[in-house]
Amino acid sequence: MANSPFSIELKSKNPVVLLPLKQYETMLAYIEDLEDKIAIRSRKDEENIPWGDTEKKFTKKFGAK
Repeated sequence: MANSPFSIELKSKNPVVLLPLKQYETMLAYIEDLEDKIAIRSRKDEENIPWGDTEKKFTKKFGAK
């Protein structure tokens, strides 16, 4: 991996990409953020439930905090 920030091995049946750990963690965090945004957008038309109502249901089901 001389001067390159990553290495690609294409000679085998299963190609491999090697990245520095920090770059991999950054990429993973970015992908997770994108997945969160997709999940939020997919639920944008759902009804909002006030926190107080949710808290009452939770307390009734699981007991006091």
